[in-house]
Amino acid sequence: MSQTSNMSKNDLTESSNAPTNQKTLHRYREMLREPFAEFLGVAILVIFGAGVNCQVLLSSVFGVSSSPKGDYLAVSFGWAVGLCLGVWVSSGISPAHINPAVTLAMATWRGFPWKKVPGFIFAQTLGGFIGAAIVYANYFHAIDIFEGGSGIRSMKTAGVFGAFSIEYLTDVSAFFSEVLGTAILVLVIVALTDKKSTAPPPGLFPLVIFLVMLGISSSLGMQTGTYLPLPNLITFRAQLTECTDPM
Repeated sequence: MSQTSNMSKNDLTESSNAPTNQKTLHRYREMLREPFAEFLGVAILVIFGAGVNCQVLLSSVFGVSSSPKGDYLAVSFGWAVGLCLGVWVSSGISPAHINPAVTLAMATWRGFPWKKVPGFIFAQTLGGFIGAAIVYANYFHAIDIFEGGSGIRSMKTAGVFGAFSIEYLTDVSAFFSEVLGTAILVLVIVALTDKKSTAPPPGLFPLVIFLVMLGISSSLGMQTGTYLPLPNLITFRAQLTECTDPM
């Protein structure tokens, strides 16, 4: 009887703990859903963006490809498509900021909770690293051929993973160019999310972002590249650490 009673008590204890464990898991799952969506969105953005950078640059060498595969317009489309798909994938779960500048703008002007900002930026940063790593793994051998040997890395290919200004620009001019493009992107997003503004039809917001990114890249991207500060910074640093030729 005593053994049976102890078994019954254990069963009751386990059954009472089960709902608590489920609630805990559910709470953590809900807490991580939005940051994970941001992570995934940025990873998709960088995969398409850095991917098209690699394809256009690396295919210019005959040993990599028999003919060039793309030009600057292809780069503009690649980044725009990446941003559009990143927003589309994440928007059902998170606000789909896909950019720390947007996260900060939404927290400042649109009531996005400041307590969520660090988690969002961390997730976006991690997504940039992972996206860059995936692209690097995909084009590893092509980079070897382009650089002229296995394991050789220089600033010649660092540009496909980050934004570099044209040589004639001063630091101040490059900073202004980046601020200008980012400000336009944020301004459009803030305007589109204004209740008094004419919003795009449901589900088509990512398409509008595609057009904005394509327009910015096509008209203002020549001097410093795309206006997505985090992916550019993260992927640039990820590649720069492997450069053996500082020039």
